[in-house]
Amino acid sequence: MKFNLVLIIALAVTLSAFTSGEKFFSGRIIYKNSFTNLQGDDISDKLAPFFGAEQHYYISGPNYKAYNEKQQLLQLYTGANNEYIYFKDGQVAQKFDAAKPSSTDTKVTPLAQTATVLGHPCKAVEIVAGGVTTVYFYATDLKVRPKDYAKHAFGDWYTYLKATQGGLTLKYMSTNPKVGYVMTSEAASVQAMPLTSTEFSVTASERQ
Repeated sequence: MKFNLVLIIALAVTLSAFTSGEKFFSGRIIYKNSFTNLQGDDISDKLAPFFGAEQHYYISGPNYKAYNEKQQLLQLYTGANNEYIYFKDGQVAQKFDAAKPSSTDTKVTPLAQTATVLGHPCKAVEIVAGGVTTVYFYATDLKVRPKDYAKHAFGDWYTYLKATQGGLTLKYMSTNPKVGYVMTSEAASVQAMPLTSTEFSVTASERQ
């Protein structure tokens, strides 16, 4: 009995070491965006100027930010104060307390679909919120720590991270039947890089 107990303790310590040694992604993902109407006709020329033809997304620890193809800041989230800032034309447009959820009718459904994007194996999950259906293909080898965003209810971000176990999306299709479009965003490049917390401030971000 004592021998078995020693084995159990040793196994627990070993598993703990593996868990604590898990690597989390820090770096940039560049997404290319395209748009169709609900009939499948390409309307990218109409919607890309509004939503952006690209998104340059940086994430590290409990912080993230994103730029469009013109290098104008689109969004900034800082975990220290749980604040999400939306930008228009590179200027602060609105600030949100990220603890406040965007919707109350969110439904999460794991899917059997899989994909490979830029060599990264991806699983799929569907999230329906506010009448918009989004299918995410998330990388199983590119992750952030979900608990870093435990207070980030805005945009269902923590809901997404719990569903993917921290896996970052490399492709998603978002269908908005009310407005009448489907947005497809797919990663064109993934680059790991160290990013310090000081790079996720309005001042630092505006210098990019």
